[in-house]
Amino acid sequence: MTTMTAFLAHSTKDAALVRRVARASRRSGFTPYLHENDPRPGEPLHAKLQDAISSSDVVIALLTREGTESAYVHQEVSWALKADKRVIPLLAPGVPAEALGMLQGTEHIPLDPTNPTAGIRTLGRALRRYQRQAAWPCLLTLIAVWAGWKWWLRTRSAVSVQSKGVTASHTRSTTAPIAARDV
Repeated sequence: MTTMTAFLAHSTKDAALVRRVARASRRSGFTPYLHENDPRPGEPLHAKLQDAISSSDVVIALLTREGTESAYVHQEVSWALKADKRVIPLLAPGVPAEALGMLQGTEHIPLDPTNPTAGIRTLGRALRRYQRQAAWPCLLTLIAVWAGWKWWLRTRSAVSVQSKGVTASHTRSTTAPIAARDV
């Protein structure tokens, strides 16, 4: 199974919490993407972030007070939604609803920065569930390809048998006398 990627939208002020979330996503079978671990000198930051989001399977938005005050976090969420990516908000207590921006009304995972264990466990379950759901279309495609291959082999065998029969009757007819063919 290929590894899926989780883009972590976060404020750099939440570094310790981000590392825990990254470990949880790694344990759940995802490769966490942190922009600070992917230096690209000379490349515009927005291009790097948009590229990383578009190649990610899911976006985890760490919405602490610092995260909701970060213009980049809101931009990353916007790019993810525009790219039809699943965004999983991790919401710290005390963050006002109006600070959620485009994620208002989206189901979130409560995450207490002072004791994040329960929230991180819930995130792990959500990521594993997402991974299972994402695997179904791949599995269905494989089944369809397999079924198509079996059909092709079956029709190919039938054509081969028919062509042998045609060749055999053609050979017989050219060597048989005319009167025998008419009988």
